[in-house]
Amino acid sequence: MFAAATREVVFSNPDVSVKVNEDFILLALKAGLVNHPPRGIEGDLYAEIGRSKPAPQGICTINSAGKVLVWSLSFDDDASILKFLKHVLMRYKRSPNAQQPVVAERLRKFPSWQFSDFAYNEKRIPAPDRHLPYDRCPANPALEKGTLVGRIIGRPLDSSGKPIEDTIRQKHYMEARFEIPVVHQEQLASAVEHADGKRFRIPRVLGRDLVTHAFLGQLDVNPMGGVPGSRNDSRE
Repeated sequence: MFAAATREVVFSNPDVSVKVNEDFILLALKAGLVNHPPRGIEGDLYAEIGRSKPAPQGICTINSAGKVLVWSLSFDDDASILKFLKHVLMRYKRSPNAQQPVVAERLRKFPSWQFSDFAYNEKRIPAPDRHLPYDRCPANPALEKGTLVGRIIGRPLDSSGKPIEDTIRQKHYMEARFEIPVVHQEQLASAVEHADGKRFRIPRVLGRDLVTHAFLGQLDVNPMGGVPGSRNDSRE
């Protein structure tokens, strides 16, 4: 599954959370890795999942062999989410592994709006116990030694100035990480040294590092650009 919006649309229903915890293994995947698979065994799995994707993000269910059972981008109503999970379990019982070919069902909205099914292929994706020596785990960012890594947790405040308790809605909660490369740290150190104790402008690149992550839902409303298909005419 991709997108924090799923937390609000799907898991705001406690019955859905109970069902998922009972019968599914839940994974949150980076859309960038599914759309641009890395090298290695995990990249092969990302590529297999992405092969049938109806859109750059959505909810995908697979069997133990990494074969897609059902894609869905949204649902007709709240009741449809539980029906979707039941439907997936039925398909899984018929095709739990690579021994039984299965086509990938794809829906814009479950169950009313269906795209064409996607054909099965014979490619097998083995599941090794660990990464091969020359494969980097995509979960471990390739960072230069000395890079500063920050973690951001964003929550709006209530009328008394305290973080609100409702963290289900996308606009109410976010988590992100950001990195300050070594070269940007060096530029800041140089600016401090040359300021001789006086006020100074922080380097532009460092300002960009910080401002880029200063907005709740920064993937969609980042004023610095970077959203596929978007354009920003002024970055001052």
